[in-house]
Amino acid sequence: MDITPYIITIDRNTGYVNYTEMKKLGVIGVMIEAGSLFDVTHREVSFRNPKLDEQYRTAKKNDLPVALYIDVRSRSVAEANRELYELELTLRRYPPELGIWLRIGLAMTKATNDNIITTYQNRLLTLGFKGRMGVYATPTQLKQISWNKFYNDWYLWLNEHVSNTNVLDNILTPDFFIVDRL
Repeated sequence: MDITPYIITIDRNTGYVNYTEMKKLGVIGVMIEAGSLFDVTHREVSFRNPKLDEQYRTAKKNDLPVALYIDVRSRSVAEANRELYELELTLRRYPPELGIWLRIGLAMTKATNDNIITTYQNRLLTLGFKGRMGVYATPTQLKQISWNKFYNDWYLWLNEHVSNTNVLDNILTPDFFIVDRL
């Protein structure tokens, strides 16, 4: 049986996950939302994902390694440092074997956004995450930073959604759904 390995992503709204079934489908790890200091309107909120403890413990109970992601919405290096302070507290309690991922939602100039990513990079390297740092972004979000400055130190999880259902005719062939191959 030939199975392609997958990492699933869950956020604070995800309820029960049947990890036994997920593992049968090739899931080998879980990326869990750590939290965000700012909501989409840039209002400061309680950082931590309220389901993080349960989600983390359930993944570990099912022998699945964990990655954490943070929604980065800072608008300055000072705000990035505040996000990082909250993230560090979370990382101490929930160590992610598969690393830490930044889901970027930056809204400033490319230069300011680059400074924010550099701030994250420096702190995460200090915390021992060399080789375990990633950016989780759409193509539009990726254009908000100078990726050519960061690609040597960060993994990239490019989140490309289909623009309309006509695209699915080309993507969803019968081979797409094959779980095991003879």
